[in-house]
Amino acid sequence: MKYLLPVLSLIAVLNGQTIIDSDSDGLDDSWELTYFATLAITTGTENSDTDGLNNLAEQAAGTSPIKADTDGDELQDHVETGDGTFNSPLDTGTDPLNPDSDADGLLDGEEVTATNGAITDPNDEDSDNDNFNDRVELEKESNPNSGAEKPIGLLPLEISEISASNETGFEDGNGRRADWIEIHNPNSTTLTLTGFHLTDDVEDLTKWTFPAVSIGAGGYRVIFASGDDFTDPAGNPHTNFRLSGTGEYLALVNPDGLFIEDVIRPVYPEQFTDISYGRPTSGGGRKYFSAPSPGIANVGAGSPGVVKDTNFSINRGFYDAPFDLSIISQSREATIRYTLDGSLPSLTNGMTYSGPINITTTTNVRAIAYLESRNFIPTNVDTHTFIFLDDVETQNSAGLIAKGWAEDWGYDSQVRRVIPADYDMDPRVVNDTLNLRAPGYSVRDALLDIPSVSLTMKQEDFVTTRDGTSTSPKSLYGTPRDRFEKICSIEYILPDGSRGFQEDCKIETHGNSSRTPTRMQKHSLRLTFSSSVGIGKLRYNLFPDSPVDEFNKLVLRACFTDSWALASWSSARYRPNDSLYTRDFWMKELFRDMGQPSSYGNFVHLYVNGAYFGLHNLAERIEDDFYADHQGGNKEDWEVNADLGTPGPLWNAMISSLSGVSDPARYETAKTKIDVENYADWVILHLFGDSEDWPAKNAYAAANALSGDGRYRFNVWDQEIAFDKYSWNRYNDSRTGMLPFQRLRRNDDFKMLFADRVYKHLHDDGALTVANTVQSFLEINSQIDKAIVAESARWGDVQASTPYGNTASSSTNIDSDHYPPTINSPIYFTREQHWVKELENVTDNYLPTLHDLDDSRSFIRELRGQNLYPSIDPPQYSQFGGVVPANFPLQLTSPEGAVYFTTDGSDPRLDGGSANPTAGTFGGFIESPLIGINDFGWTYLASATALSPSNIVVGNPSYNTNDWKHPAFDNSAWAPDPATNPNGAQGPLVGRLANAVSGITSPNTTIIIGPFGGAYPTIYFRKEVQMSNASEISELIFSTIRDDAMIIYLNGREIYRDGFPNSIVNYSDFGPATPSETEPVVFSFTPAPGDLLEGSNTIAVELHNFSAGNSDLGIQMSVTQKRAAAGGNTVNLAQTGTVRSRTLLNGEWSALREADFIVGTPATSGNIVVSEIMYNPQGPYENLEFIEILNINPELTLDLTNVSFTDGILYTFPAGFVLPPLQRVVIATDRETFIAAYGESGFLLAPGNFESSLSNGGETIILIANDGSLIQSFDYDDDAGLGWPPGADGLGSSLVLVDPLSNPNHGVPTSWKASDQAGGNPGYPDVLYPADPNGDDDEDGLTNLAEYFFGTDPASTNTNPVSISSPGSALSLTFTRNAFPVGVTWEIQNSDDLITWSNVNLTQSPITIAGSGRVRESLSITPDGSHKFYRVRIVPAP
Repeated sequence: MKYLLPVLSLIAVLNGQTIIDSDSDGLDDSWELTYFATLAITTGTENSDTDGLNNLAEQAAGTSPIKADTDGDELQDHVETGDGTFNSPLDTGTDPLNPDSDADGLLDGEEVTATNGAITDPNDEDSDNDNFNDRVELEKESNPNSGAEKPIGLLPLEISEISASNETGFEDGNGRRADWIEIHNPNSTTLTLTGFHLTDDVEDLTKWTFPAVSIGAGGYRVIFASGDDFTDPAGNPHTNFRLSGTGEYLALVNPDGLFIEDVIRPVYPEQFTDISYGRPTSGGGRKYFSAPSPGIANVGAGSPGVVKDTNFSINRGFYDAPFDLSIISQSREATIRYTLDGSLPSLTNGMTYSGPINITTTTNVRAIAYLESRNFIPTNVDTHTFIFLDDVETQNSAGLIAKGWAEDWGYDSQVRRVIPADYDMDPRVVNDTLNLRAPGYSVRDALLDIPSVSLTMKQEDFVTTRDGTSTSPKSLYGTPRDRFEKICSIEYILPDGSRGFQEDCKIETHGNSSRTPTRMQKHSLRLTFSSSVGIGKLRYNLFPDSPVDEFNKLVLRACFTDSWALASWSSARYRPNDSLYTRDFWMKELFRDMGQPSSYGNFVHLYVNGAYFGLHNLAERIEDDFYADHQGGNKEDWEVNADLGTPGPLWNAMISSLSGVSDPARYETAKTKIDVENYADWVILHLFGDSEDWPAKNAYAAANALSGDGRYRFNVWDQEIAFDKYSWNRYNDSRTGMLPFQRLRRNDDFKMLFADRVYKHLHDDGALTVANTVQSFLEINSQIDKAIVAESARWGDVQASTPYGNTASSSTNIDSDHYPPTINSPIYFTREQHWVKELENVTDNYLPTLHDLDDSRSFIRELRGQNLYPSIDPPQYSQFGGVVPANFPLQLTSPEGAVYFTTDGSDPRLDGGSANPTAGTFGGFIESPLIGINDFGWTYLASATALSPSNIVVGNPSYNTNDWKHPAFDNSAWAPDPATNPNGAQGPLVGRLANAVSGITSPNTTIIIGPFGGAYPTIYFRKEVQMSNASEISELIFSTIRDDAMIIYLNGREIYRDGFPNSIVNYSDFGPATPSETEPVVFSFTPAPGDLLEGSNTIAVELHNFSAGNSDLGIQMSVTQKRAAAGGNTVNLAQTGTVRSRTLLNGEWSALREADFIVGTPATSGNIVVSEIMYNPQGPYENLEFIEILNINPELTLDLTNVSFTDGILYTFPAGFVLPPLQRVVIATDRETFIAAYGESGFLLAPGNFESSLSNGGETIILIANDGSLIQSFDYDDDAGLGWPPGADGLGSSLVLVDPLSNPNHGVPTSWKASDQAGGNPGYPDVLYPADPNGDDDEDGLTNLAEYFFGTDPASTNTNPVSISSPGSALSLTFTRNAFPVGVTWEIQNSDDLITWSNVNLTQSPITIAGSGRVRESLSITPDGSHKFYRVRIVPAP
């Protein structure tokens, strides 16, 4: 046990800030310990630095107690009184925290002595008011104290404003924000800046030189200090250095490199985010400006300082116990004001902070710090929400109303009554009175399972009582149908305590019908980030899977028709019973899974001023910036048809282009106006999901003809009424969104494309297969699996708490509109009784039904009924894609028709419908019976003996030869077929008509059990079937008539069940009554390798009765086998590629089936490294970025098909791209520019360009294999302090992986070095001066020294790097060499006989290859008629 000794301490309050003075010396402990090692060293009355100010005075002034001259201006602190009046060198009036109080480039101490030739006023930059500041006059040797004497010539240029932390303000020509410097021309004539210099290094006055730009008379010019040294597309120059936020030297220098036009010395002061620092137009020293004004004159007088931000001692989050909250600012004199009611604190609103705030309950604290006495810029308002989960669980109307919440939500004209306030958490759910929940599913668990959003705002802006008159105050929940914006704070709080964000933004209600209280108690909210109230864009990785991390608008979706908060509805369309909250989110995710751009979102709990308002879907708002961020182009160039209700010229042109589209030429034109694949997928998804609130609205579409391709693309939006009903069938709807479809479907090629997309998505590994839709659905719903419990407590009882609207109906019929049943009375909805039930309904019933071809509601059947999908299926593949050995025999089979296939990626069908002449083809199949309708040989067991249940099959540990389904099972004790042993039968099996079973005449049946069948719930059957050449059987077709329910097994594997759900079936289970005893059930079984045995195979059937009192039981079965017709059906795959195939029958083509095959060795984490990264090319050459990967396997060629960079850069290798052993491939950001710089011979350059750009500051690089597995994932950085090579950060070198063949950890700085060769060496190892210059490691005839000189790879064979061409009458000798061949000299020689060589001087035209570290030499030779030999001689330097 630890014992704490009592400590006597003094706690005081100064200007609203807590001062802890443990040693009672008048000094704040934290201030004291900033300068002194312990509290015992000094006291407040001591003068520790002997500058004339005691420590108490230094604390008050903000000066250093251990530095007599805090600001380094050669004046001690005590003479700098700060009143702005120069009285004498001992009373200067200057600022003790600013070394150059009047910003004239002279230190205050220099001005008050005659050291420079004159004493000048340190508080006035122009002591004699002649428009030339004191520094310039002294340097030009004119009298700075005489207005009649001034320098000859123009007024010097000025550094008028800087921003060293530009987070949300001015953007450069690439749309990026960087530091900036503003230059002012005070003269009445335009001046060129060409040749002037900017520098942040007093030792290097010409560090950066202006390009050819000018500045108008009296004008301003902004220079971006990005460090990138280039001119952006808008013509803005960028320096080769950045500005330091902590302060540094900055000077503008004349082209002579000597005269300083303007300077901030020794350093400018600390800078603050989005606050600039510059000269007031009224004159005087530099000040801070809260509203930067790049490119124009500074506005206002500015402020001498900025109050340091407020800091909360406890961070926002979730708490269980009370605590004391301290708020401080490092500006010790500042006054802190705060509020606890959600309103903005100010000098006139809120309370003055006087000491720690005791937080005992859920509280929103907002604070701001002022220093009015010194005219400092105040801080922004910081907001922290502290949530006590006990308060949330017990939240109730009485408690919130007592805290100032509205007693009701005011009068609504549609409801014609006052809307009751709804704040309560349902104690039945909180306390789990029905005992439904498993451990870990409490409301507390639910609240901590997903992120939370806390909105803090004026209470009356969110909800206030109103009387319905026009003068009633407007609030978001009080007048939700009105359109208006309020201001709020948003906090993103992560339950694990990791970093979220807090920003101020605008807020309004969102949606249409959902805003009306008659329909919905809970409302959606729209958030807009605007520089008028905070930041212009939210910058946060809100959706980790999204490439976008900047947002202008977000929506907090209440999920309207898919939620329990409904007050009224149309039950035929939607109702609260089956609400999941995820349908719209899922539709968006499915669209992305189909390969289309889609908006991102997640789920959050929402709190408003501390009150819990339930589960919301936080999602991107689709507008022009969304399209620009996700699909490229300039946002102002996008025409957005919002909610399909704002068509523009491009939309109208697209619709017009679809007239007469059945004509092929018109169709080709239409494809330039609409992205037909995107549109087909959009239509398929909505038809597949039976979207109800569509196609007249609830979707977005957009096109960009200026900085895009002009084609309209469609997006999913607001699809909450989907996947819950089969009957909408919008196939022939011609309203807005489907109007293009009704025209396009008249074109055969579009119909074929539409069918192709259907097959792609609904089969194989498509996004809409049963397996993948179930998986994506469960993954999305898993996000709220716990969170939905809290929503149930908050909004699950709207039915009972709202005295108007509808009452939910109830049904146990899974296909009813009113399923799941309401159960509880009064009605309230819970996770276990409703949400989970509807989840299971979708996964177990709805999605399988959409794929069940035996069900009339099957999507494919519906499409075929609408003539939108072929009646024949595409071919089957013996293996669907993947990695295969060379010459892999791929079998393509089709039950009917001819198979057409290609392996070059082309379509076997040409536009117009004819066969592709390059396609291969072979015939169909032959069918033959395996079991006839009246075949003998069946055995059966009808007894009270229960055999193994349905789950004991191949793969189950209990499955063995003793199991009745096993081929080796001994069934000799079973009743035999009476045809072979009539006396042993328990009942007749053949020779009876079906009317003996059902009373309805039907064909003879193979197996009929008579009246005694009612004695047993289950009877078991077996039959041995002989199969020869079983591996050649492609399909088995079963036709059965049964009474009542059955499960069929083949060699111990279940292959079909009829009448039973997908669960374990036992002997005692009765099955449902058969729908028909005369109509056969036909199904096919496609065997996988190993399913069929050569020789004897066993079919086993368990037949279940309908009930114990049912007196009949029967089954009839035939089995047909299909085999490929003679002529073969095998394609031997020799190389990586895509196999595409179709079936053609009677002039009808099937949909396209395609599969990607990798023939050879795939890329993996064990054989591929990222070997070189050029992330920050030297100078203005951002488009020379590249990244290189290396095959480190010494023997195997790797197939890079579909290998992708998914983070850092975006790039996917095309099909068939291979990388030989120990070879490199380079991917460039701009291939054309790269080739101009580095060439493309001698190494492998990937096709195309990578998207995005490599961050100059470092980022994550992720490389993914074809199968989705991780090859490499690592972070690089530019921080030399962490060990990363500084030479690669804009200084000419690239990052090169050290010892790449060892596959080192890419995320460790020591695994990398800066390239020795300037510009890097893409495609080659980093070139060093060879250890053995005369050696020839690769035996290509070039010595290692020559390879070093020419910049080629000494470990890889190279051709002669020197060439001679004749571009006219002259000859040209050309080669590329190392730009800096250290240790080498070279010369051109010629000879007549190859024995005697002489040096020659040739006319040279060297071209420096920008950013590459190489030079292309082109030397001109004038022919003289003689026979000459030329060579490049390379020798080590002496």
